[in-house]
Formats: sequence, structure tokens, C-alpha cells
Amino acid sequence: MLANALIQQGVAILSQGGAAAADLIEGLDDAEEAMVEALATRARPSRRTAPAAIRRDNCRDR
Repeated sequence: MLANALIQQGVAILSQGGAAAADLIEGLDDAEEAMVEALATRARPSRRTAPAAIRRDNCRDR
């Protein structure tokens, strides 16, 4: 009787931990997707805001 109660309590604790882990993994996956999208859509700096060294490098490429 006591053993069954302890087993059930242990299963309940483990299932809560599993749900929390699944939520964490889902949140990390969403964050990764957002980061990839942000990097893919990042614009190049304009000539006014780009540091001089970057502007020189861009001129050499042309």
C-alpha cells in the first residue's frame, strides 16, 4: 500500500518534470527559429552608419 503510494507520487513528480522539460525545449526551439530569421533578414549597414573601415573594405570589393 505504502509502496504503491510512493510509486504514484514518484510518477507524478517525474511527469511534471517531463512537461517542464518539454516546455523548455519548445521555447529554445522557438528562440532558435527567431534568431535564424533575424540573421537572415539583417540589412547591411548604410554608408552613413557603417564605420570607415567597413566602407573601405566595401570599396575594395568593387
